[in-house]
Amino acid sequence: LVAVVHAFISWRTIVGWVDPAPEILADPFYHAHDTPGRTLSVFFGITTGYFLWDIIVSIYYGWGVAFILHAFSSFGVFYFGLHPFLPLHGCFYLGVFEISSPWLHLRGMIEQLGGTGGLLHTLTGALFFATFTAVRIVLGTYVSFFWWLDMIGLVQTGTAHSTPVVIYYLVANGILMLMQMYWFTELLKAIFGGGSAAAEEAQKGDKQQ
Repeated sequence: LVAVVHAFISWRTIVGWVDPAPEILADPFYHAHDTPGRTLSVFFGITTGYFLWDIIVSIYYGWGVAFILHAFSSFGVFYFGLHPFLPLHGCFYLGVFEISSPWLHLRGMIEQLGGTGGLLHTLTGALFFATFTAVRIVLGTYVSFFWWLDMIGLVQTGTAHSTPVVIYYLVANGILMLMQMYWFTELLKAIFGGGSAAAEEAQKGDKQQ
């Protein structure tokens, strides 16, 4: 339930990437998250707290290295983003990326209520697969490629506020995108046969949040 609420709250930042303020387009690295008529910094603060909570519950429930690594990586991304840093891409990886999340969480809640195999269960599963594929795999890979070029250029020009922080972002993005690819292959196995225990593990954490 916490994850569902957080995902819906995060959608508020989608506008910051789809229709960014001119001030942020002029300085996509270091402009403040807030612009006239838009207060987005609070959502980055909420998400920092959410991933701190995610670290705690991932360790407490023993969800495994992958989920703990995901929680730590994501926490650092949004914590360092409060500098402010990356107001444009922060809206993409917070708001747009979260388009797929509620459907998986809701599907897990339906299963807990005994609705496995029903219409809502099938619908939320289909919505999750479609949005995960479109947003995290296709669009996420495309955006990350050009974001990497921008970040490397930031370091090369010597204008980065902290080279270690930029390197952290590059490493975190690499880890998180590899996880998306891995979970995507497990989803394909689960749908088309040959599903493994890893496929079930890939959904366990989301169901319990």
